[in-house]
Amino acid sequence: MITHEKATDKNIITKQVVINTPTSARLLPITADKKVIDEIQQALNELERLKKFKETFDNYELVKKQDFIAYENWIECEAELKKSPTAEEVCKTLSEFVGREVSYTNKQFHYIIKNTQVLIYVTETYDNNTFSLGVYLPPHLITLIGRFYEGVTGWIKN
Repeated sequence: MITHEKATDKNIITKQVVINTPTSARLLPITADKKVIDEIQQALNELERLKKFKETFDNYELVKKQDFIAYENWIECEAELKKSPTAEEVCKTLSEFVGREVSYTNKQFHYIIKNTQVLIYVTETYDNNTFSLGVYLPPHLITLIGRFYEGVTGWIKN
């Protein structure tokens, strides 16, 4: 930005040019032909435009990186949601519901009452890859057990 202009000859002039930096601004006196000073001014204007473009591009690159990280996190969460729960996770959740320690052996979830093993789930499997439950359960536990058995191979009759 040119702030002051003083003529010394017909085509030679002196101008004060403002050079902006991120932390300050400097006044720089330039004595030259008017065309040269105009070219310097155009170059300084172009430099300012490029600085703004770079800031925009840097912001875009930052946003792009953040979007990529968010996408990776989404993929990781989606994979975690699709993963079948383990027998230990199901036993822990069922234990909280039943109020007793639940175990998983011989492809069955069970707990003990007065030295008697009580089967909780999968009382029978069928040829069409379905099973029946031997107790009443809330929907989230039925879903949890179903997701567990989806991940278990070889439990269905062939």
